Amino acid sequence: MRIAICEDEAFDRELVEQFVRSMDGAKETEIFGYFVKPLKKEEFEQLYKEAEKPLPSTLSAIEKKGRVSENVLVVKQRDRLRRIALNRIIYIESDKRRNIIHSPGEEIAYYGSISALEEELPDSFFRIHKGYIINLRYVEKYDRSQVFLKNRESLLISRYRYNDFAKAYGSYLESRK
Repeated sequence: MRIAICEDEAFDRELVEQFVRSMDGAKETEIFGYFVKPLKKEEFEQLYKEAEKPLPSTLSAIEKKGRVSENVLVVKQRDRLRRIALNRIIYIESDKRRNIIHSPGEEIAYYGSISALEEELPDSFFRIHKGYIINLRYVEKYDRSQVFLKNRESLLISRYRYNDFAKAYGSYLESRK
C-alpha cells in the first residue's frame, strides 16, 4: 500500500476520492474489504463480523459442483484448497469421514464422503472395499482377497466387490492397448 503525504488539502481530497473509487471496483473481484480513514468503530465492527463468515463462494462452488475436473481432484483441507493430479493418486483410504489420499511421497488427509467421491472419479478408479478406492493404473496384481499395488502395498478387497473389480480391471487393461 502506498501512502502519500501532502500539505495541499485539495490534493489530499482528490487523492483520497480517487483511491476510494478504485477500491469500489476492487470489491467486485472478491477482495474482502477495506477501511477509509477516519475509521469509524461501527464500520470496523461490521467488517470484523463479515470476516468471521465462511470462506468466499469458491469453496462452496467446488463443494456443490464436484471436485473432479480436468484430471484434477480438488479437496478442502482446513481453510485452503488442494489440487491433486488424478494420475498421482495411488489410492484413497477412508475411515468414517476422514479420507487420506495416498500418492508418491505424500499423504493428504481431508474430511468428506467417500461415496460422493466414488461417483465423481473416472472409471480408472474402483472402490474395492468400503474403505478403499484404488487407481487401477497402480495395480500390479491381485488375488481373491487382496490387491497388490506398484508401491509394494497390499489392500484388502471385499469378497462382494471382487467380481466387479476383476471386470473393471480387465476393461481398464483393454482400454490401455
